Amino acid sequence: MARRTFPALLTLVFALGAALPPALAQEPGREATSLEVQIYLLVASDETPQGVQLPASLEPVAKRLRGSLQLPNYRIAETFLNRVTDHGGVQSSGVTAPLLPVQTSPSTPAFYTLAIQGVRIGSGTAARKTVELTGFRFGIRLPIVTSPGGGGAPSIQYESVGINTEVQLLMDVPSVVGTINTGRPKELFVVVAEVRQAN
Repeated sequence: MARRTFPALLTLVFALGAALPPALAQEPGREATSLEVQIYLLVASDETPQGVQLPASLEPVAKRLRGSLQLPNYRIAETFLNRVTDHGGVQSSGVTAPLLPVQTSPSTPAFYTLAIQGVRIGSGTAARKTVELTGFRFGIRLPIVTSPGGGGAPSIQYESVGINTEVQLLMDVPSVVGTINTGRPKELFVVVAEVRQAN
């Protein structure tokens, strides 16, 4: 069955370091660096994706995942864009288009939450600079059909899934944060993060 491709939901959040714990606060006298944190929610499966293909920047990630997950096809379910200062944090939540087909209600939305306690530029050269994402939390509330309804409205229950972790990655390089089971055979969510300096 062909899948519909839904437009990516872009969420722009401006976060200030002043509200963070002292350990993550901006150093006095230091000029703040503005960063963009982009989160990609991919769906990995053995089904041929329909519609928009992965952008070229994510192809190296998909190539590595094909070897490790043994799933050949990848598509973007959602994209989240967040702007933050160095040593700042992010909190965001909202509603998305359906992330997966629901058996009797394909238009049922999902809900997401994204929180990063601190975004800190680490050490390294300009070409190999690292970024730390502390207190990284990404969660989804997915609709699960618990009863088809017997000709009437189906019974749907929302279940929460997600990732809580600490992440260090290279600046300007999309990196896998983790995977989330969808409950469907040979299918996973893959959370990918990329941090770059804002223009």
